[in-house]
Amino acid sequence: MNSEKNIARAFESGAPIVEHNEVTFVYKGRAENVYVAGDFNGWEPEDRMKPLGKDEVWYLTRKFPTDARIDYKLVVDGNWIKDPLNRIATLGGFGDNSTFIMPEYR
Repeated sequence: MNSEKNIARAFESGAPIVEHNEVTFVYKGRAENVYVAGDFNGWEPEDRMKPLGKDEVWYLTRKFPTDARIDYKLVVDGNWIKDPLNRIATLGGFGDNSTFIMPEYR
């Protein structure tokens, strides 16, 4: 997966970008730390996004089972937010979460 190509796609068509078993999360904004937390990691903000140069763009690529449905939030400097590039959300136990599905989800 070409992360820079997927980052550009995220701004055009929304994030995260799903390809096969890999997902690229993208966030744009000024921050010291950005994490992805969700049902896949026990809602622990431990998956840190990487800054891309000095453009205030952050990204993280990781693998998921191809039949998964994932609920998640971004944790930006300690503030839990829905993914601003993802228009799909579901109601969870603590409010709305961003959601995506993998290619073989049924």
